[in-house]
Amino acid sequence: MPLIDDPLSRRVADLFNVVNEVMLLALTRFFAHTDETPEQLATLESLGVGLMFAAIKPLGQILTALPFGPSAPGRTAGPTFEVFYIGGYLLPHRARPREAHRGRRRRPQGHRRGSREVRVEAGGAIA
Repeated sequence: MPLIDDPLSRRVADLFNVVNEVMLLALTRFFAHTDETPEQLATLESLGVGLMFAAIKPLGQILTALPFGPSAPGRTAGPTFEVFYIGGYLLPHRARPREAHRGRRRRPQGHRRGSREVRVEAGGAIA
């Protein structure tokens, strides 16, 4: 697939892709919501739909009027709809507090955050 090689057109295409990704994330959070409040859902919906009309549409119109670049003289660029996120990271981690700590390293018993003391356990082991 040829890449847009006009510098300005490439920057506009990158901006389009970033705005498109934010819109997709907002709409994904809206449609796959879990415990969001009605106000949060309204914000996600407003953001997603608002970006379609206030950013995606005008950027797409601008992009289709810009040159593709020297590799395709006389042709115009267009949205590439590239998405850069990894699908598993779409939704926030929703584990309960007790589950969120599983797998974390635990401090040794008696250790205080920020302490620099060294304890000597019975039998000469240093903790």
